[in-house]
Amino acid sequence: MSKEEAERLDDQGIMPGTTTIPTRSCACSRTDAVAAEIEFTGTNTGPMLMAGKEIPPTNETVTGRGIYIARVRGGEIAEFNSYPDVAGMMMQLGFMPNM
Repeated sequence: MSKEEAERLDDQGIMPGTTTIPTRSCACSRTDAVAAEIEFTGTNTGPMLMAGKEIPPTNETVTGRGIYIARVRGGEIAEFNSYPDVAGMMMQLGFMPNM
C-alpha cells in the first residue's frame, strides 16, 4: 500500500485520528472480492471514535493491524467490511490494560 492509498483510507475514516504509514500488507483477490491484511504505524493526532465514545488525540505512535474485505459488483465496491484490532490499539494508547 502506498502512502497515497493510506492517506485515502484516513480520509475515508477507516482509521480516523491517525496519520498512517503502511508497514506491511498482504492481499488476495478473486473476480468479485479483495481481502487485505494490513499493518501500519500511525500517530494519533486527532479524535477517534471507539466504542461509541470520542477519544481525544493522544499523540501516541501505535502499530495497527486489521483485515479489510471489499466485494465488487459491476466494477464497483458493493460491500466493505473492516476488522481492525481495536483492543491492540486501545492497549497501545493506554486505554486498556495489556493482555
